[in-house]
Amino acid sequence: MKWINYFIIYKIPFYIYKLNKGDSIIYINHKKQCTSIIVTYGILHLLKIFTNKEIITIGILSKENIIHSLAEQKNCYYQLIAIEESFLISFKWSDLIVSYNSYNNNYLFISIIDAYQNTLNKYEMMNQILIHKYTKNRIIQLILFLCKEFGFIQQDYVILPFQFSQITMSIITAGNRSTVNKVMNKLYRQNAISYSHNKYICLIDPFKLL
Repeated sequence: MKWINYFIIYKIPFYIYKLNKGDSIIYINHKKQCTSIIVTYGILHLLKIFTNKEIITIGILSKENIIHSLAEQKNCYYQLIAIEESFLISFKWSDLIVSYNSYNNNYLFISIIDAYQNTLNKYEMMNQILIHKYTKNRIIQLILFLCKEFGFIQQDYVILPFQFSQITMSIITAGNRSTVNKVMNKLYRQNAISYSHNKYICLIDPFKLL
């Protein structure tokens, strides 16, 4: 509600989007008419997709993250895919500037700067995951990141409060489905992870991930 209140008070036109799990939207950046998107609820992963079908994961985004001014290239586009039900707000940057000139809305600008800084941190974290040479290490780093960002402690383990499929994991880590399946099965046999009754990943012993 914070962002909606800001946009209503400062008379900034906006649109609200609801994405169910697995839904996606395409983000194309135009310099002349730059549109920004704020995540108000949910978890999504942002992909950069090239015309040669190469896919790079830019980041895993959640509440208070913002997508703004991504590099404009002719040979690629960006896609946001919902890992769980998500709500987004989009607005034009030009409308924000007009509003600022009229209302001097410093609180809104500070909130946007904070959201942008949080998003840059998510991008950097994804770089740290993908920098690893082997898929196994990327998967381990991804599990640790997800547990840190979204997990909660239940008894003696950390549980992710949403289903995270091996297909999604293979896309994010740039690994093939077979390799991801082998790594996850090995971690399960080592008792490093387990699965809840609703197929949520549970981190039992982080030291066994090493």
